[in-house]
Amino acid sequence: MTLIEKQIAFANELALLIRQGRLEESKVGVERLMQSLIPMISQLPTIHQQRLIQISEQFISTQQQRDWFGLADYLDSELIDFLSFLRGKASGADACTPV
Repeated sequence: MTLIEKQIAFANELALLIRQGRLEESKVGVERLMQSLIPMISQLPTIHQQRLIQISEQFISTQQQRDWFGLADYLDSELIDFLSFLRGKASGADACTPV
């Protein structure tokens, strides 16, 4: 499983935890997910860097507003869609390698 595939699976798990009301568990997971996304930024083409930064900023804003269902939706839609897009564009053993 590639890094991006792991991030997609983890984002799905987090969205489920949030929807189940398991907020304490999800808060730790959200931090871990964000930490795993940071190193990706420098490995992406500029246009994808900008999009990942926008997604991350919205992700943090939604969390700060304590909009948990919005955060779960954001994980399911924006972040997973973007990571899936990157997975489709990636080549080689490391799915984070820019094309």
